[in-house]
Formats: sequence, C-alpha cells, structure tokens
Amino acid sequence: MSIGADRFVVKPVENEAFIEIISSLVSSEVGVRLRQPVSPDVERPTLECDTGYLQQYNQALVRKLEDKLVQLDATKRELEEEIRRRERVEVTLRQSEQHLKDVYEKIPAGYHSLDPQGRLLDVKPFWLQMFGYAREEVIGRPLTDFLTADSRAKFERLFPQFRDDNKTASSELEFRCKNGEVRTIEVRGVFAHDDEGRPSHSHCLLADVTERSEAQKQLQQSQERLAMAIESTGLGTWDWDLVTGKIVWGGHHARLFGLRPDEFNGAYECFEARLHPEDKELVSDAIKRALENRHAYECEYRVIWPDGSVHWILGHGRFTYDSDGRAVRMVGVVRETTQQRLAQDRLKESEQRFRSLYDNSVMGLYRTTPDGRIVMANPALVRLLGYSSFEKLAQINLETEGFHPRYPRSLFKEAIEREGTVPGLESAWVRKDASIVYVRVSAQPVRDQHGKIVFYDGTVEDITEYRQAQLWLERQAALLEAATDAIHVRSPDGVVSYWNSASEHTLGWKREEALGRKITELGVKDVAAFTAAESALLKERAWSGEMKFETKGGKPLIMFCRRTLLPEKPGEPAEILAIQTDIAEKKDIEARYLRAQRLEGIGALASGIAHDLNNVLSPIVLGASLLRDKSISPEFQASIEMIQSSAQRGRTLCGNC
Repeated sequence: MSIGADRFVVKPVENEAFIEIISSLVSSEVGVRLRQPVSPDVERPTLECDTGYLQQYNQALVRKLEDKLVQLDATKRELEEEIRRRERVEVTLRQSEQHLKDVYEKIPAGYHSLDPQGRLLDVKPFWLQMFGYAREEVIGRPLTDFLTADSRAKFERLFPQFRDDNKTASSELEFRCKNGEVRTIEVRGVFAHDDEGRPSHSHCLLADVTERSEAQKQLQQSQERLAMAIESTGLGTWDWDLVTGKIVWGGHHARLFGLRPDEFNGAYECFEARLHPEDKELVSDAIKRALENRHAYECEYRVIWPDGSVHWILGHGRFTYDSDGRAVRMVGVVRETTQQRLAQDRLKESEQRFRSLYDNSVMGLYRTTPDGRIVMANPALVRLLGYSSFEKLAQINLETEGFHPRYPRSLFKEAIEREGTVPGLESAWVRKDASIVYVRVSAQPVRDQHGKIVFYDGTVEDITEYRQAQLWLERQAALLEAATDAIHVRSPDGVVSYWNSASEHTLGWKREEALGRKITELGVKDVAAFTAAESALLKERAWSGEMKFETKGGKPLIMFCRRTLLPEKPGEPAEILAIQTDIAEKKDIEARYLRAQRLEGIGALASGIAHDLNNVLSPIVLGASLLRDKSISPEFQASIEMIQSSAQRGRTLCGNC
C-alpha cells in the first residue's frame, strides 16, 4: 500500500476521516491525470469521453479502495492481535523476570561472580546463607580469604587458566564458614569476556557436596577396607561384561588359578581352559541356571594349575540387568576351598568311621533327654538290655523303668548337676527279661544357648563279669585276711604292697609299717639264703622252703615259705605272692614225735629180741624140767636147777619187755 499507507499503519483513523482522505487523493489523482500533456498523435477525447472514463476510473478506484479497506481491516486486526500478544509477552517476561529473581534469591544453590583478580563482585543471598557472612563482609574481598590453605593453593593454581580459557570449568574447594566449619563446595562456572576478548567477570554456581564428599571418602575407605579384606582373605574378584565378553579379574583371582596377573587375557576361554574337564559342564550349567532363574550364582569346581596340581574353587556371583531386563554384567568372588574340601572328606571319613564304630562298638552308646526319653542307642546297648530293636527300646522311659531300685536315675542326674559330668558311675539296670545287668556309665550334658540341659550323651560298659570278679576278689581278700598264714605281696625288688593280718600277728609289723618297705627290712635273718631263693623263684616262677626270720621284737622264727611269681599284666610289673607259716611249734612237735618214734622202735626191737630169747629159753626150761625128773647125781642136779632157774629168769625178763 504505497499511497499514504504509513499513516494507516502508524495511526488508525475513523471511516469519515478515511473517506475524506480518499476523496482528496482521488481529486488530486484526477487533476494530475487531466494536467498531463496530450500527445499530438493521440486523439483528444471529448468531454463526454472524459466523463465516462472518469466514472469508470472512479468505480475501479472505489473497488480498489474497498479491497484496501478490507486489507486494512485485516491489518488492523493483526495489529490488535500483535498488540495483545506483546502485552501477554510483556506479562510473561515480567513473570519470568520475577521467577528468575525468585530462583536467583531463593533456590538453594550458591552463586558468585569474580573479577579478573579473583575478587568477589557479587554473591547470591544463598551464598551468604551457606557460609554465614553478611554481604558487606564479602564483596570486594578475594575468594581465597574464604578457602582453606589446601584449597587456596589449588584455586591460585587453577584460576588463571579458568579466567583465560573462556570455557566452563568445575572444581571442588573447601570453604571455611564464618563459624569455623569447613564445607566442601563444587564450583562450576565460566568467565565472561568483553568485545575485545578481555576477561571481565565470572558466573559461578556453587553446590554443597560436603556429604557427598564425605560419602566418597567413606566409600574410598570402604573400598580400601574391602581391598584389604580381599587381600587378607585371599579372595579373588571378577567383573564380566556380558555385552563385550570382557572379564576383569581382581584380588587373588589369577593366583587361585595358578596364573600370573598378566597371563589372563580377559576372555572366558582363558578361564575355561583352567577348569577341570569333568567340571566344565558343571560351571556352565550353574551360570545358565542363575541367568534363567535370575538368582545368585554359586558353584564349587576344580581347576588345574600349570604344574598339574588340582585345586577346589568356590565361586559366588550375581547378574545385573538393563532397563529391558537383559543381563549385561556379572560380578562375583572366588575363594579356594581345597583345604576345606579335604577337611570335609576327612570329616566324612571320620563320620563313616564313627558310624562304623558306633554300630560295631561293644560298648553301649546313648543319648537321652532329662525327662527320660531315649533318643539314640547303638546296637550294642540294644543287645545289652535285651531288646530286638532300638524302636522297642525307645518305648521305655528311664524316669519310671530301666533302673534297679537301689540305683535310681536320680543319682545319675544329681551327679551330672553336681559335677557337670559323670566319669564312671556304677549302676544296675533292669533288662527286658527282668534280669539285672551291672554297668559303668559315663556321661556329659549337652546344653542349649541358655545353658539348659537338653540331652545326656554317654557310654555304657557292661561290668557284670567284672562285678562278679570283684565280689570274688573281695571274698578272696576276706579269706586272705582270715588266713592264719602270714601272706604278703611284693615286687621283684622286694617292696611290699600287701600285708595281711596274720603277717602283723606273726612278725609284729603293722600293715602301715610294712607297706612300701622292702621285705629284707621286715625280719629276714639270712639275707644270702633269701637272695638265693629269690633267684630260684625268678627262674622257676615258684619256690618253697624254710627260712629264718625274727619278729619286730627280736624273737627268732622258722618260717616255711611258699612263693609264686604272679602272671604279669600289660603295662604292670610282675609281683610275688608269699605265704609264710610259723613252723617253730611244728618243729618241736616233730622232734618229740621223732623221739617217741625212736623209743617205740627200741621197744619193738627189745620185744622182738625178748620174743626170740623166750623162744630160745623155753626149750631150755622145758629140758631142765625133764632132766630133774631123771636120776642124776646131786652135782648134776644142782647144775640142772641152776640152768632152769637162769632160763626161767630170762623168760621173766623177756616177758616184761
């Protein structure tokens, strides 16, 4: 719109004024047209023609003006809309300015601006709030006045490059608050430059990262402690990138596989090459199961070192997943379990041996509860008590049955409570067939975490035969004490260990005086004969004979000794049993008996001689009697009578014998 359009744009007008302007423009345009020179070659139109032309032109001009009016009206509406838009923009700008002002003043982030010398030009209110200063205390001061010594040196080293590079930079500095507290601040900013490229001022945002810094320090300390723990415990670590396939080993991982750190190339194939051939599928299946089930990975496997030795490894790991749920990483640790595996094998063997000993032991083994239930019993105990199976035995309750009335279970429980254990309590139990079996019980309590007894574990030894032997020995001891012979037991070197009552009575030495002393100190008179007898005893294992003793009071004795070398017991020295009888009275009786025997022999001899003489004299007496009846001379007669008288006296003597 070339004809006065600037007036319509600058200032809209009313319709009447617009019509007047158009009319004046039309008049001036028609006048111009009329005043234009006419060419001689052009036929001058007549007045009627001019009038018709003007009418047509006027109509065309009116239509053109109408179009212009429509355009102007549209332009007016556009201008009005632009004015309203600009008004909204101004409102938005004012709101934005207020918002930025609010952000600048209220958002919890610090801001400061520095001049090229590092002095504070401007600070945000929150900056003052962060460090506890007033604005007049900081503006114009070097920023280094508010930094710790280490951060001051760091700032002075970095600031020139930050000022001159015109690039965004960040750094962590330690600010000292007004109250003395030190805060770690992350400063991020850029230095503005003027049109000539000279640095003018900075724009820096400050974020308090004290807690983050402390957390990072704690994390670093934790990582250091973890590294120390890994180092001290011998653990190995791995980090497997499932996208690239790269594996990173850490800690003692390489050493656990018998490799140097530079010998692992980060590929799974290098790891797999060290696996025992029989365990490769085991490891692969464990990884697949953990991946499919999305749970932790755990697997114990064997690895073969380059020297050919086999080692057990236990691995633990976990997968991490991306936002789509795909596994992208696997991390974990490994540790060597060779010694534990060997210990487990030994433990298993030990358990098998224990089970074998438990099942085949001739001694009874059991576990019972304080209320009398039998929880466990080995076959030997089941047989000892006469039951066909443990299940049958477990049906009884020891509180009410199984113990002989003279040995109630309360004695056992009292001993446990008093002593804390039972090292060997003799008791009597009742077997299934009601017979009595004597046992020696050893037991100890099993307590829970609160110290309460929950079980009694122990052993049972059948001492029925021992008890019978003990009773027999007791009877034998009673017999030895009641014996009239002096009986003692001594070692081969003569030390007395037993001295019965008859020895006290015969030799005069009390038992407490004799025990522990040598027999040669207890009345042996002939030491040479005693030594010879001991040598014969050790050689023949038995000896008997007479030997001279004297009592403690000095009275001489003649003892008949019988000595026997007792059988040796394993681990025990041999002993000598000596039985000694005082034979002094017997010797006297024997002497008198021998004298009587001699006298009796003499009498028998005399009787025999008398009998023989009588047999000789009888014919003489008979012959003398016959000769007396004969007529013989007196002299011969006297001789005959003398012969008869002598013979008769001889017979009388023989008869007296």
